[in-house]
Amino acid sequence: MEMTENPLPVRKRIGTRPALRKGRRAREVRFIETFGCPGVAAIILIFFVCFSHIMLVWYYSAGFRNFSRPEMTFNYLCAGSFLVYGVFILLSWKKMAKKKIKQHLTKLLPEVIKRKTHSRGSNKKIVTIDCFHRLSQAKKSVGIQGPYYLSKVILLEIVASGNCIFNLLTLYLCILPSAAVVIYCLFEVVEGSFRLYTITIARATVRIRYLRLQVAIVSDVLMSVVPMIIIVLNFSKIAIGDMFQMTFLPSIMLLSKTRSFLRETINQRTAQIARDDNRDSISRVNAVLQIDEMVVMQTRNVPRCVVWGMRIVTVLFILLMTAVVAMVLVATSSARTKCEKTEHGLFVWDRCTIKVPLCHSWFNPSCNCADLKIVGHNFTVFPEVINSMSGLRRVTVTHGPLEHMSNDFGLVSQDLSVLSLDHNRLPTLPKGLEQAHRLHTLYASFNRLRYIPSKLWSLPNLYAIDLSSNLLDFRNIALNARSLHYLLLQNNSGTKIPDSLTYNNCPNLVNLDMAGNRLTHISKEVGTFHRTLVELVLSRNNLTGASFPEELQSLFLSSRLDVRNNSIASLPRWFEHIIGPEFYIADNPICSNDWKLSSACPPSLKSALENSRFGCSRQCSPFCNNVDLDREVLGAVETCIPGCNSKVCGYSNGGCSFPTSG
Repeated sequence: MEMTENPLPVRKRIGTRPALRKGRRAREVRFIETFGCPGVAAIILIFFVCFSHIMLVWYYSAGFRNFSRPEMTFNYLCAGSFLVYGVFILLSWKKMAKKKIKQHLTKLLPEVIKRKTHSRGSNKKIVTIDCFHRLSQAKKSVGIQGPYYLSKVILLEIVASGNCIFNLLTLYLCILPSAAVVIYCLFEVVEGSFRLYTITIARATVRIRYLRLQVAIVSDVLMSVVPMIIIVLNFSKIAIGDMFQMTFLPSIMLLSKTRSFLRETINQRTAQIARDDNRDSISRVNAVLQIDEMVVMQTRNVPRCVVWGMRIVTVLFILLMTAVVAMVLVATSSARTKCEKTEHGLFVWDRCTIKVPLCHSWFNPSCNCADLKIVGHNFTVFPEVINSMSGLRRVTVTHGPLEHMSNDFGLVSQDLSVLSLDHNRLPTLPKGLEQAHRLHTLYASFNRLRYIPSKLWSLPNLYAIDLSSNLLDFRNIALNARSLHYLLLQNNSGTKIPDSLTYNNCPNLVNLDMAGNRLTHISKEVGTFHRTLVELVLSRNNLTGASFPEELQSLFLSSRLDVRNNSIASLPRWFEHIIGPEFYIADNPICSNDWKLSSACPPSLKSALENSRFGCSRQCSPFCNNVDLDREVLGAVETCIPGCNSKVCGYSNGGCSFPTSG
């Protein structure tokens, strides 16, 4: 019997996976094909942010030597989060890509299939969903493929706008140059306008959502990293509180947005792979429709009040940023006029390198400055106009006959970070500095200081102190500076190391310089700094071999130990364990007697004494060493080294603007 072809088409089974083209096997997915250039850039960004937080930890922990500062907890968490997620992406990208390709080759959405699977067998009892499952579902609902993703984005953008305003008014207006503030505000105006258009006006599409993510990530990076770079270039050091304010919310937002961006990248590019591998399947149409339908659903699920709230907040944000630009442009001339009315006001204003007329006075420009630099002056009394500047972050007043500073200095300048008063004639420092809780660096060398306000030694952010070449006897020093890294007290009148100099009081101390004093004995408490101390300078004192207690043998001075120009005729055997690559001991009896030839001298210590570059070899002067000069020639040191500012040392290889006659 002859068989005839059935004229009716065979109905396809719904819910089955479409077959691949005949004779073709599914190919392996490749990394660059899955992520593309934008995805690779996002992965690099993840590790870059991780590295940045690690460097911040290194900076604020004395080179990974002390992790006791609670303010760094956020940096630990951020570095760990970005590292874990970056490694997770590198290890699981192929599995994620294959899973997405499989979903794109399926006619129905995974959620639909899952819902059908759970609904099979109407007689089955409904299983109670546990708390963890509920949280997981809630998390997916606000993910980039979830129905409430756009609602989450809008709320986060409102929070981000508030954070930008807060940083601008409390930090950037008080620390960035006017041109940088204008550029920052104009960028925020452009980014805010784009955000307003793409979220509340433009038609909801996958392309718009992807573009919005890209712009948001770039914006977060630029608005957190660029101001930080400008601040570091201008001020060198940033208080840990300011650093936390600049990086806290942007880091959290960046992790969330980068995660969504990578998921969207994998989703789109695997959809393209699926279409290329299975062009005959109608499921590619369904996959595209499903993605677009989810974007439309995300838009519809946003309450109208939230949308209008977003519009109002963004418009107000744009108007505020525009108003700040206008105010900054007119504020400088107005502030100059006010400075002219005060004594020495115009002189001070012209030497202000970063003018901040709107700092702490947004609608009333004032004679205010963030970075004041006066090198070479002729006044004996500190100008009163400086005492009234609330925006001061760094003050440099050096090389002059300054003899008196009002005790009010520091009371108004609560954000003062760096104070340099070198080469003046000050007998004491103003008591108002005890209230400068953000003071980070204090330089007051080559003065006539006999007394330092007691509470100044306990400032929480104090990082470096240089009080060299003064008349201090160390009796009234009550150290309790947990952030202190550098303590330079050379060329004073101290007869003993301060009793308060202990690891419990200064757990981050890296460098201790007490050369040129009258020390006869080294405190055993110095040995407690074995975790952090890398440089110890004790030259030009009255030390002998018996001046070093056994407690010091736990030290390892990996950078430098300088005991030149003392009365050391021998050393304890354990001394070989504490010396690092730079060990200076010239101009001591030990270099000319026969002790180094005796059995009491270990071979490694003998080798260190006979080193042709260090050891007993003389340097260019007792106050300098050739290594620092070599570093300066190589560009590692760009500033004047006071100890090398002499003719025999080439005036610090020409780096000193005020050479001495010595």
